[in-house]
Order: sequence, then structure tokens, then C-alpha cells
Amino acid sequence: MQEYMCNRGYQTLINVAVLSGIGDGLYNIVFVIYAGSLSFSTLAVSLASMATFVPSLLSMLTGYFADQSRHKVRAILVTRNLQFVLFLILAFLITLPRNIWLFFLLLW
Repeated sequence: MQEYMCNRGYQTLINVAVLSGIGDGLYNIVFVIYAGSLSFSTLAVSLASMATFVPSLLSMLTGYFADQSRHKVRAILVTRNLQFVLFLILAFLITLPRNIWLFFLLLW
């Protein structure tokens, strides 16, 4: 706790990680609920659950590439802004009429 209170960089990293975790959890919940509302809900929920698991499998690979970045702060800002834009696009796509092609686009 002492490190958190004194180190501004560490404080920022912890706060970002907590907010990112909350956002990821909410997205996963919404996506599974969306998958459950489809006509092929059993398959859709299974695929949605697997799709939320795959990024955690790739975390070692993405961590390696993050370590290779020269300008880490700029890379983090760019990727977070890109993530924000992608979430906005996903939010718009979820409002469209449901069909199998839209689900696979969201899943991808």
C-alpha cells in the first residue's frame, strides 16, 4: 500500500488495470447475454465463452511484443484509444438486427 501511495506510475498502472478488468468483465457478460438471445443460443454461448478465453491464452505473446516496444507510454495510449474505438463500433453493431453473420463478426 505504501508503494501505491508514493509511486505515481505504479498508481496509474493499478488504476488502469482495475478499470480495464471491469470493462472486460462487463463486455464479456453483455456478449454472453447477446449470444444467449440468438436462435442458436447453445452454440453461440459456447463460442462466446471460448472467445473470451482466447485472449488470456495469448497474453504471453502480446506481453513479449509489448516489451519490444521502444515508446511504451505512446504504445499504451494508442492501443487503449484503438480499443475504445473498437468498443464503440461493437456497441453500434450489437444494436443491429441479430443474425448469424453479425454474431460471427462480433465474435471475431
